Amino acid sequence: MFFYNTHIGLKEKIENLSEKHNISLFSKLNKEKNKNNFESLLTEANFGLFFDKIGTNLRYNSIVFKNSKTTPDFIFSMNSQDIIVEVFRVNESEDENTNIDQLLKTIIIKPEKICGENGTIINKVKKYGNLVQEDEYPFLICVYLDHVSGLDAYELNKCLYGSSVDNRIANRISGGSIPGPPSHDYADGLYYKDPLVRNSVSGILLRDPNQLYTYFHNFNSNNKLNIININYFLKMQYEYR
Repeated sequence: MFFYNTHIGLKEKIENLSEKHNISLFSKLNKEKNKNNFESLLTEANFGLFFDKIGTNLRYNSIVFKNSKTTPDFIFSMNSQDIIVEVFRVNESEDENTNIDQLLKTIIIKPEKICGENGTIINKVKKYGNLVQEDEYPFLICVYLDHVSGLDAYELNKCLYGSSVDNRIANRISGGSIPGPPSHDYADGLYYKDPLVRNSVSGILLRDPNQLYTYFHNFNSNNKLNIININYFLKMQYEYR
């Protein structure tokens, strides 16, 4: 496929990853003919390569929950802890023939499609939130941003932690007891206003087109990541300005 010709070495990396962990990613990519499906699989593969670097025992689409046959994208081990991972890609537009006006409308509504009440994050949590809580797994949701996605790290930060407000207002809203980044309206943040998100998601990991990773930690005390893993991911924490 043309993509491999413009990303030298990636095909071999994915093939080696699949052989190393006996997973089906490489074969699925080779069989896929649909552009959007191929790009979604490629997004999974890139996150798989990342988790292979920082952890061990990577599994893909495996049955891992005690009372469910639901299969998350990945589970991997890191510092004596198994971590559940779900991945999604933020595309520019599903219709390749979208004109400029339609594309601009898509960009405007995209943050709501990702972070809204019926957005992708909430849908992932509805599917896996109770399962990871029941089995006490840490849960990472991984997001890839396409070049024209209508969402950036700043927007995702606002979505998760709430809109920017004066410190005094934030303290009054939280009663001084809710941990997390300062200067945010916590009542407006997905990590705080949605109980299932608050108690099941350990963090959101963002990958941009420049292959840079940015992390958004859930500072809730119920976070299942162990302290070693928390400190590792916090090194990539988005720096609010």
